[in-house]
This record gives sequence, C-alpha cells and structure tokens, in this order.
Amino acid sequence: MDTGWQLLILFGLIRFSRSYENLALHKKAWQRYPFHTTPWAADLAVDGRYTNLSASGVQCAISEAGRFIAEWRVDLGKVFSIHSVKIRHRTENLPWDSASQYPSRFLGFSVYISNTTNKDDGTLCFKDTKFTVYTIPNPANIICRTDGRYIIFYNDRTHPPYPIGYSTHAFADLCEVEVYGCRIQGFFGKNCSIPCPKNCHERYCDIVSGACRGCDVGYKGTKRTWQQYPYNEDWGADRAVDGRYTDMSAWGGQCTISGNEKSTAEWRLDLGGVLSVYNIVLYYRTENSLWDENNGYTSRLLGFSVYISNTTSKEDGVLCFRDISYTRATIPNPLNITCVQHGRYVIYYNNRTNSPYQIGYSNYAYNELCEVEVYGCPTPGFYGENCSIPCPVNCQGTNCDVIEGTCLGGCVNGYLGQMCLEECADNTYGQECMKVCSNCRDGEPCNHVNGSCPNGCDRGTYGDKCDIACSIGRYGYNCQDKCSIHCIVPERCDRVTGQCEGGCQVGWKGTTCDTECDGGRYGQNCSNTCGFCSQKEQCHFITGNCAHGCENGYKGDRCTQRCGNNTYGPGCSQPCGNCLYLYGEQCHHVTGHCPRDCVAGFQGDLCTHVSGPTTTFQSDGSQLTEMYTSDGYKSAIIYTLVALLGVSVIINIILIVKLRRSRTNVSQHEQESKDQATKNTIDDVYVNSPEESSGYHELGEFNDISNYDKLS
Repeated sequence: MDTGWQLLILFGLIRFSRSYENLALHKKAWQRYPFHTTPWAADLAVDGRYTNLSASGVQCAISEAGRFIAEWRVDLGKVFSIHSVKIRHRTENLPWDSASQYPSRFLGFSVYISNTTNKDDGTLCFKDTKFTVYTIPNPANIICRTDGRYIIFYNDRTHPPYPIGYSTHAFADLCEVEVYGCRIQGFFGKNCSIPCPKNCHERYCDIVSGACRGCDVGYKGTKRTWQQYPYNEDWGADRAVDGRYTDMSAWGGQCTISGNEKSTAEWRLDLGGVLSVYNIVLYYRTENSLWDENNGYTSRLLGFSVYISNTTSKEDGVLCFRDISYTRATIPNPLNITCVQHGRYVIYYNNRTNSPYQIGYSNYAYNELCEVEVYGCPTPGFYGENCSIPCPVNCQGTNCDVIEGTCLGGCVNGYLGQMCLEECADNTYGQECMKVCSNCRDGEPCNHVNGSCPNGCDRGTYGDKCDIACSIGRYGYNCQDKCSIHCIVPERCDRVTGQCEGGCQVGWKGTTCDTECDGGRYGQNCSNTCGFCSQKEQCHFITGNCAHGCENGYKGDRCTQRCGNNTYGPGCSQPCGNCLYLYGEQCHHVTGHCPRDCVAGFQGDLCTHVSGPTTTFQSDGSQLTEMYTSDGYKSAIIYTLVALLGVSVIINIILIVKLRRSRTNVSQHEQESKDQATKNTIDDVYVNSPEESSGYHELGEFNDISNYDKLS
C-alpha cells in the first residue's frame, strides 16, 4: 500500500487533472471529537459545499476544542484506485495568512489511506513537518497514488514542544475533503479508460502507469515503486524498473526524475516479499552524453546511499553502500553494489541537508534513476547456484546468505551458529540462547526452544517455564501443596519447603506443622510434658488434658497433681490409713503406704489393721503386756502424754538453773555443787532405760511439729 506522496500548491503553476472523479462526495464520514452533533457534523466536509468557510456558514466539520488529538475519516464504501486528496480548511472567510489563528491549527497534519478504519494499517500519504503559518497552503492538494477505502485526516498535540506557530490543541476544521480517483475498479489513465493488465492481482494497478499492485499466482511483472518528490506523472518511479535503459535522457521516457530544488531525494522498490539479495546495479541519467567529469549529472549522483530494509523506512534496514570518496571524474555509471542481505525494500537516498559539501557536489538532491536491477534468489528460502539449495531450517525467517547459506537474520529460538544447527546448551534457551532456564524439577534442562520444563517445576515455582513464584499459601513442586492451616500465621509458609512462618500453632509440630504433638508432649512447640494419664495414654496435643482420667495417685485435668488431703489411689478416692506423721507428710499418693510406720495400735503397709499384744516397760524395768481392745488406743495416748509431761519437767528445771545463775552471785563452789546435783538428777533420768531414752528422742523431735492431738 506504500506509494508516493507530494503536496502541491495549486496556483496554476502545476496542472491538476480534472479527469478523475470525486469519490468522497456525500459518502459516510466520522470524526473523533465532534463539536456538536449538529450543525458541524463530520459529513459537512463531503457535502460538496465550500462557498462559506466559516463556522456560521454550516458547511464545515468542526471538532471539539481543548483536545490533543483530532481525527476525521471518510468511508468510500469500497476500495478504489486513488490519485489525490484535496483539503479545504476553515478560514472564517478571512485572509489565509499568519494573522489568522487557523493556519496554526492546520500545521502538522497527516493524511492516510487505508483499507480499515485504523490509520496504522494504511499508507501515510503526507505528514507536514516543514510548513509554517506563512507557508502552509489552503486548499492543500496531496498526490497519493494508491488503493484504499478510508481517507483519514489526523493531527495531534500529544508530544510537546512543537515548532513555533503550532496551536496548543489539535483541531479538525475541515470545510471540504475531495478524493479523486477511478470510480470503476480495474482501470487507469487520465480518463480511467485503460484496463489494468489482466494478471494484476484483483485487477488493481497504478492509476497513472498501470503497473500492477501485485500479480496473480503464476505471474510476475514490474515491482511497485515510490519516490519522494516526483517531477510529474511522465517520469514516475516505476520507470526505473521497466527494464528499459537504451535512452538515458529525460525525454526518452525510460528514467524516473524527481522534483527540482529539493534537499532530499528518495526512491524505493518493493520486491513484494523478503528475498535474499546478492547485488544491485544502478543506471543513472546521462542525457545520452559521455559520462565523465564534464557531464553535469555526475554531481547529482555524488553522495548517494543504498539501503535494504524489511519496512519502508531506511532507518530500519541495512546500509549497503554510501558514497563518501567518489568525485565527478571517478564515480562510475552503471554502479554495481554487492550487498548480500535479505529484505523487501531497496531504497536509494541522497541529500543536501548539511552543507558545505565536497567539491563537485550539486546544490540540491536528485533522483534520476533510469534503471535499478536487484539480483538474488526470487524464491524465499533458497541459496547457492541457481538458488536450488534450501536455507537451513532454523534460519530466522527462512532467509539465508544467497551464496554461503548462512542465516542472515539469525536463528529461530533455541539454536546457534552460522547455519543455526546447534541447539542451546548449558541450561539456556530462546533467541540466541540468551535466556537461562528457570527452576525445572531436579535441575533438569529446560526445552531449548521455549524454556518449558519437561517434568514440571522444582519446589516453589510453577508455570510452563517454572519462572513464577508460588502464590501466598502454596509451596512445593509446581506449587501443588497448600501451607498448613496450623501455622502461627495460617497458610503462610516458605514457598519451597512449606516451613511455617513464625512456627506452629499450639499442639502442632514439624516443618510444615501438620503433625500433632505426640510422645507424651503437648502445647507450644510440643515443649510441655504430659501428666500421668491413665494407662500412659497420650494427653490432648493442645491442652495437655487426659481424656480417660489419671493414673493412680494423680488428679486434675492434666493429671499433674498428686493426691492430697490424706488420699491416694484411683482418682484420689482412697483415704490414707493410720500413719505415723512426723513432718506433715501423708501416705504414698499411689500405694497408700505410710512413710513412717503406723500410729500405736495399727499395723500393715497401709496402717489399716489393728495391731496385736504390745509389750511395754514400767519405770522399775518390769514388763507390762496387755492386749489392746477398743480402749487400748486410749491407753497409748495416756502413756504418750505422761512422757511428754516428763520432758516438760526436765526442760523447766534446766531453765530455772540458768535463771538462778544469772541472778545470784554465789560462790563458785556452791554453784558447782548445785550444778552437779542437777546434773546427777538429769543423768538419772537419761540413763535409767535405753529404750526410754530412745523413746524420749522420738518425742523430742515430734514436739517440734504441729499438735500431735490433731492427728489422733
């Protein structure tokens, strides 16, 4: 769809053909931001009226103010062959000069022709980059030889700063848009009377030259061409690829010639597809005179460049050649330029934008090509002699060096080398093997082309390439495991191991907190020991409570408390026997055994059996034997009280002696006599009977604790 464009200021200097019809008249129109639905709707720009170019005349489409984008389009209804577009801008019926505000709104506009409503799908016919409020014409005539359905006017103010004179906002103040071309498909010429060649694809051909836009299957022909500033239709861009160069003068009709006094000259050939190119031959205008330093056209060729590109922009392509050393005496004609590349567009370019230039250079840039020949393989994907060898299968875009077969555009994903035969290694994949495999399971290599993991992901990742971290609450291989609800922060864990953040809730253990406390443990981190649960069963893993009671001798929910209150046994339900207590102890909490034997009158481990005959000694040493009856226990108490009374008497005597020593100043002899007498008396008491002495010792120790009477 790429064709030439040229903005022509029509003041009678350049003839504009009236033979083409206005295809836009009364067609359906649209604009992005209409000022109001009426009275300045989009279709006013194609109503055929433009006698009043003001808003009040209601003959103009006017866009809303304050916008940064303005877009308007007309739908021709189907695809037509188009020659030119003419735009009349709003003037408010005032002189069109720098004093008016409306030239500033027109500056920077573009015109596209497209087969869809999207301008980016079409051809850019014209974009203003040089006009000022002093120079922009109204009306503006734009030559755009192409085919299309939608003509799109576009302006924007989205990327300031803009050149001096541009309006702050974008406007579409269009009073009339006329689109001239052939109404009948398949014809060309000034009167649209010449049929396009029969093998043109869908019968589309250039509206002036008749060159096919493309050929039907099985046919080939002249390629599509374009040039920046065509001189006029008689020297169109297609003349440089018509196969004729016997007459290399302007009037021979075999050369393309650009407009005069331009600072840039650009010509482009569309090969119709990306092909492998070997060399390019250029034949330049000579006016059929000897090509030497005296030929004036040598100065116009100096400094030229040749590019090969996959787009219509030379900047996107490869610079095959640029003249920086030729002179008028040395520059050859024809020129044979070797450029082993692949591409769709061959672009000739020259400029005179940065003076001064070398001696011999012309003041302006020209394109005066009489023939351009591009040699290579006509079928994509082949190379070698007769272009019979298929390019390596892993070449990017199937194109390769037309001689060697090396891949010119690099390799498809997953391959390396000049012939793209080597698979990516060392855990790499993708374009030029520049990407590193992610987290494939068990460290296995990923697919060398797309980076996918053949057997899933390692812990903590998921996705085809295992390059996505597990989301919160998931972990493990392919993130298929859920974090435990028993984490301190529920469902928050390490995405690789599953280890809970902050540890486990009370009663749980393990890295993933999925195991209840066991082994006689419970509580936070299972750090507490279970009590004496019945039959040594596990206590509750959280509370430590025993579900089926306690072992003998213990009580409480957790069975950690020993039996008290003189009880023992299962559930502390058994009372202790008649134990002899000296230090506040009680019977054994499990067995009921008495720690210090039984009180008088009882016997057995539990001191629950009444004892048999008991032998005692009287003060004269004779034995006294009696059988305890129901009153025997009372007699034992009486004997005990008598013994206590004796001890009390002895203690009182000792205290009296000490008191008298402190109050009476008697002779040492008398004092010693009294002390001796006292000592003899005490000795009599202690040595009379060993058994009684032993019995007194026990009573003396017993006297240091609580009342004995309370235990009887």
